[in-house]
Amino acid sequence: SHYKTMNNSQFFIVFTTLCAIIFLEKKMPYIGKIHVASFLHCCITAITAHYVLINDPWKFLTIYEYNMEDFPLIAQIVPYISYAFGFYDLYYGITLRKVDFIIHGTVFTTSALITDYYNAMHYSYMGLLLETSTPFFHLLHYKIPFIETAFAFTFLLYRCVFFPIMTIIYFFRTYNNIVNNELNLEKGVIICACTLNALNIYWGSKIVKRAIRKYYPAKED
Repeated sequence: SHYKTMNNSQFFIVFTTLCAIIFLEKKMPYIGKIHVASFLHCCITAITAHYVLINDPWKFLTIYEYNMEDFPLIAQIVPYISYAFGFYDLYYGITLRKVDFIIHGTVFTTSALITDYYNAMHYSYMGLLLETSTPFFHLLHYKIPFIETAFAFTFLLYRCVFFPIMTIIYFFRTYNNIVNNELNLEKGVIICACTLNALNIYWGSKIVKRAIRKYYPAKED
């Protein structure tokens, strides 16, 4: 069977990460204007996702054709760190009372629960690569032009170009499992991916509109 329960070491990673997040939220939630727990999460996940990508690009692009054990140990650990962070992400979205953030948190936790249940947590790297833009997002408060450009570029490239392409490839590669009548991993992944794509395109359009207003301000009569 492909289904499983979380083993002791995986549970330990999730539990330890949750404890670390709670500790940081109590003792050191911010350094300057940077939210520490979120910043650490996006840096760890983005770096590891790029490590997996650069190590074997084809393997990354067809990650769903491999097993979790086919990847280096660090690449097996990081998705469970992100799994724990997903619960904080949902909590954060609820406290903000912003629908788009709540949807993001819901997709985050749902996709982690589904991929863990089907022993396919390595699938999460298709999504964790999107964290590439997030460190720049945390630094936007400092109003540095390079940071603003880097954020817009990485957001649009990874979230509005690369991820939709990966989603389309995944859809066609797993089409038979998606369209059959069974509840399965592929259905769960494609629903989460399409929801995330819609959210990213919504946010991406806002970034483009803001950039247009900044660099091409409306001329007054």
